[in-house]
Amino acid sequence: MSSPRIYEIHDLTHSTQRKRHLDHLVGEFVDYYNHHRSHMERDHLPPVRDEPEEVDTIPLDEIQVKSFVGGLVKSFARRAA
Repeated sequence: MSSPRIYEIHDLTHSTQRKRHLDHLVGEFVDYYNHHRSHMERDHLPPVRDEPEEVDTIPLDEIQVKSFVGGLVKSFARRAA
C-alpha cells in the first residue's frame, strides 16, 4: 500500500518545476516585448523612419537569428562584419 503523502510530495515538486519554467518563459517574453519587438508607434517598422526606395538582397549567411520565448518568437538582424 502506497502512502498518500508520496503523491502529495510528487505533486508539489512537479508543480514547483512547472512554475519555475513558466516564470522563465514569462520573463523571457517580457524582455523580448520591452526591448526587441517592433512597436505600433512606428507602424511596425524598425527604428529607421524612412523606407528605402530599393532594398538589397542579403545572403542567408549574413543573417543572425535570435530566438525568444523558447523559440516561439524569432528576431532577424544582419550579422556584424
